[in-house]
Amino acid sequence: MLPSFLKEELGISDIKINKISLCLKEKKLILFLPFYFKKDISKLESLKSTIKSKIPLLSNIEFEFTGTNNIDVYSVLNDYWDDIIKKASEKYPGTLSFIKSCHVSIKDEEHVIIKASNEVSFNFLKKNKIDAYVGKLIKEYYDLNVSFALDFDEAIYDKLHEEIKKDEEILANNIITSPPESSPKIESNVDDNDSKVLLGKEINTAIVKICDVFQEGDDVAIKGEIFSIDFREIKSKYLMTFDITDTTSSFTVKAFLNGEKYNLIKNRLTIGSNVKVRGTVIYDKYERDLILNAKDIEICEKSVRVDSNPQKRVELHVHTQMSSMDGVSSAESLIKRASEWGHKAIAITDHAVLQAYPEAQSAAKKYGVKVIYGVEGYLVNDGVPIVSGSTSATIDSSFVVFDIETTGLSSINDNIIEIGAVKIKNCKIVDTFETFVNPQVHISKFITKLTGITDDMVKEYPSIEKILPKFLDFIKDSILVAHNANFDVTFIKTKAKNLGMEVVNPVLDTLELSRHMYENLKNYKLDTVAQHLGVSLENHHRAVDDAKATAEIFIKSINKLKENGIEKVNEINDYLKNKVDIKKNAYISCNHTCQKPKGVEKSL
Repeated sequence: MLPSFLKEELGISDIKINKISLCLKEKKLILFLPFYFKKDISKLESLKSTIKSKIPLLSNIEFEFTGTNNIDVYSVLNDYWDDIIKKASEKYPGTLSFIKSCHVSIKDEEHVIIKASNEVSFNFLKKNKIDAYVGKLIKEYYDLNVSFALDFDEAIYDKLHEEIKKDEEILANNIITSPPESSPKIESNVDDNDSKVLLGKEINTAIVKICDVFQEGDDVAIKGEIFSIDFREIKSKYLMTFDITDTTSSFTVKAFLNGEKYNLIKNRLTIGSNVKVRGTVIYDKYERDLILNAKDIEICEKSVRVDSNPQKRVELHVHTQMSSMDGVSSAESLIKRASEWGHKAIAITDHAVLQAYPEAQSAAKKYGVKVIYGVEGYLVNDGVPIVSGSTSATIDSSFVVFDIETTGLSSINDNIIEIGAVKIKNCKIVDTFETFVNPQVHISKFITKLTGITDDMVKEYPSIEKILPKFLDFIKDSILVAHNANFDVTFIKTKAKNLGMEVVNPVLDTLELSRHMYENLKNYKLDTVAQHLGVSLENHHRAVDDAKATAEIFIKSINKLKENGIEKVNEINDYLKNKVDIKKNAYISCNHTCQKPKGVEKSL
């Protein structure tokens, strides 16, 4: 039998617990219950929460079930479907509203079809793989192997639409939002037009954030600003629908009104009104979503933020609605708010535009706030060199195209685990260098997943102290070539410095070379450039394969430069410096403000 505290709180006094197991180390409690109890998901969750409240130190509570299963898919869907989709909605909020608009049909004992009434529902359920999750729940709670499939049937929507019309007519006739005629009317000196209560009674319950409202059947009170409102007449009644937001989220509110309430409310509730609403969260077939069925509506004051700091700041970085895809407020509204907060000045710094200046100048005079005229610009380095270092070599000279794999991104704290290199002369491959390097530290799972290199693969190889001198001898008198060369060359130089050696070779970066030579690529990653030039790259993130692919990209690019008359390596920078779209380069945002705005104001 259950302990007494569970009997009283759950109202189930006849459940036989076959066995209780407690794992102290994991703080886990396992209850062995009869199998028939498994089907009641809501009672299981209630039982779990009750035990958790009584024994808060438990980290986990699990149930095991014994006995035979006499339940089939038909009884599960008929009797427990609401419990199943409620459980699914805990993991995927929003599921409840979408799946309730679907039609569920049993094909046979192992196959069930969920037919969505519209494309939005179908795409949501498919994206979140609700069919698979529901099948998993039925297996977990009812020990049935049932395969669920999603389908889309527009005919269901037409059927729902007809049902909605009938439901609205019934509701309009049955819902009475005013006191009965027989009720004694209390005399009052307060005009209804002055009362803050528009429907029902005054709201004194705790306000819930709209973002936390997602469970059907909950009675909640919310507060916010109306941004859309509509009234529709249905057989001598009126259906009021408005959308409300508290900036955490938005929600649709509905209520049926009689003629008297309609005449009172229609003039007092408008877009921009701030209200408190209390009601029940229900699924609306017409909206195909959760809405709040309002019982009480009350006008309230809008909460306005204030700056209570005695030392007022000056905001030096403000975007107006002239900043595309960024600012949403007008210059006047921002300057008005600065005035309300007691700020003496404000800087307007829109993204690369000055169109807010006239409005800002006018608002500054109106509200007595000084406007600092500015702009947010973009600083782009249009002189990133393709070739760095001094060299008089021709493009037929010796180049070493190389790539390394490492245990991480830091040249100081991480280690090299593989070096792959290809030597090119006269635009032909003449030699190769490839080896693993023992980093003498564990290779993380992330690096192994990225590169395929494991501890076992490198453990028999020498450390960098023995391999690096051989590599430096291989690259002697050659120009180094790499894709995103800064990363690879920095590692080599850092490790060489640790050994008292120096790397002074000129460097050519195929990343910058590709940016200047091949326009309109979505990006310039090695695999993207390789695909564009038809170069094979089968084992990306392996030094040898990346080096060979980079070498082929380099040879194709050099031959193209030859065709345009380029003979020397030091001519590449000057030839290509104006052949790149600087808008695609990395940039740094920088603010500029006018110290003396006389010229600006005069031009306005």
